[in-house]
Amino acid sequence: MNNNIIGKWELDPNDTESLQEYGKVNMEFKTNGELVYVINFEQKKQIILMTYELNCKTLITNQPTFLQKEETEYKFLPDGKLELKFGGIVSSYIKVY
Repeated sequence: MNNNIIGKWELDPNDTESLQEYGKVNMEFKTNGELVYVINFEQKKQIILMTYELNCKTLITNQPTFLQKEETEYKFLPDGKLELKFGGIVSSYIKVY
């Protein structure tokens, strides 16, 4: 497993296209393979609990309530950001901790 992904990441505030598509989101990758995906609305948060695994350049997520795996290309940029490519949209995330 790539330990660089472990921790909390938030959508880069300068990534306006992704903000329009996904809203203000953050993700926390845990060492045990759990992924907490949070969508921050003005009045509330939507929390989605998932599992994840890494395979070469692919992040594979699974939301147990839907039992459908999703594959997302990922890479770490020289400035430390995490870049995800999903559904034709490239988004970048900044590590919080």
